[in-house]
Amino acid sequence: MEEKNVSHENKVTRVTKGFDIPIVGKAEKKIREGSDQPLMVAVKPPDFPGFRPKLLVKQGDPVSIGTPLVEDKKNAAIRLVSPGGGKVAAIIRGERRKLEIISVELDEKEQYESYPSWKPQELSSLSRETIIKQILAGGLWPLLKQRPYGKIANPDVTPRSIFVSGMNTEPLAADPEFLLKGKDEALQAGLTLIAKLTEGATYLCIAGDCSLPALTEAKRVEVRRFSGPHPAGLVSTHIQTIEPFRKGDMVWHLGAVEVALIGELFLTGRFPTERLVAVVGPGVKEPCYATTRAGAPLLPIVGETTDASLTRYISGTILTGQEEAQDDFLGLSTTSLTVLPHNRERKFLGWLMPQMDTFSWFPLFGGHFKRKLFPFGTMIHSGPRAVLPIGCHEELTPLDIYPTFLIKSILVGDLEEAESLGLLECTEEDLALITYVDPSKMNYGEILRKGLDRHEKEG
Repeated sequence: MEEKNVSHENKVTRVTKGFDIPIVGKAEKKIREGSDQPLMVAVKPPDFPGFRPKLLVKQGDPVSIGTPLVEDKKNAAIRLVSPGGGKVAAIIRGERRKLEIISVELDEKEQYESYPSWKPQELSSLSRETIIKQILAGGLWPLLKQRPYGKIANPDVTPRSIFVSGMNTEPLAADPEFLLKGKDEALQAGLTLIAKLTEGATYLCIAGDCSLPALTEAKRVEVRRFSGPHPAGLVSTHIQTIEPFRKGDMVWHLGAVEVALIGELFLTGRFPTERLVAVVGPGVKEPCYATTRAGAPLLPIVGETTDASLTRYISGTILTGQEEAQDDFLGLSTTSLTVLPHNRERKFLGWLMPQMDTFSWFPLFGGHFKRKLFPFGTMIHSGPRAVLPIGCHEELTPLDIYPTFLIKSILVGDLEEAESLGLLECTEEDLALITYVDPSKMNYGEILRKGLDRHEKEG
């Protein structure tokens, strides 16, 4: 395959629509060494929308790092592998026997499954088929997502283009530049490989003020810079700005940190287990970065909290993360853990009081006019009500869509209208900020996912 023309644009695309939630608890750029070696690690199939797991092991089976644990019923080549070496300790199922967790009890001397390895200069000569085969075998294919539908990419399809996100504007999100320090070789190796999976362009989208040479001087990709409030860092914003999505298109995307994991797999011939995670939020006493490993228990990673009995753990950010139990495990691609106070106390007279220490995007509370950070909790202030078309949603999305009408069309089952309003251009993360400010207290992401799943099923 011929090497594609690449470019590095210094021009910064400024996104004006959006909003940065003023929440306390951002991680300081210092690393807290992780706790002692965990006794157990785990894999969680529900972390990947659309993945229908078929179990490949049983309780008590010996496994190595990289041993396949589950495969997708729709495509057996897509697998999740063990992040640890030892024996299968437990297989936990939820409602309707849904496979939730596969945990592995670790041995003192863990064994690795080995894969072919290459030197950096050899990677550009690998064929697309060889690259796909190794990513699938190494258990990292679920990191690649596709548009439309926001699910695991289909390895049997060639995408129009690939977008790699080297920035994250979500509240309290881990800084990709900090996570990628010292991983220059793995990142470039991953970009070289990913670029060969499409006949179109591979775009690396970074922050306007990014200074990490591994990102700003990356080869074999087109580097584009973005700035502005959230959602300036979302892949949908990048796609619509650079190469707008059209009906019939297939676009793949993943994060730069995930690209580095793929590069490490090819350079070392082993499944990459090391992770650096941002521990953030008002519920953490010392927000910072912690070293750990894939699938490790959450509690030792989080460390000391403000009140362990009244906190909510979120794998990811407050907008798009998944609520987790304290005894849960780190996801395959999780880069941040957010801890929030679990407050449920109703305030006297509610919105009738000035509430100078309570923030609202609308100018209803006194806190709206204060330029400071607030200790947000889990209180949503009131409950669900009818959709209120007051125009606030359009002020928060740079996408060329009409969120209110899109959601209404999904709710009434008019998928043709929903498609014309931008259904296939979005995933849950694109409506997360709208859900936050929405006066109707509806979860727009859940509604959108139902619309996407129904569209995928009915065509």
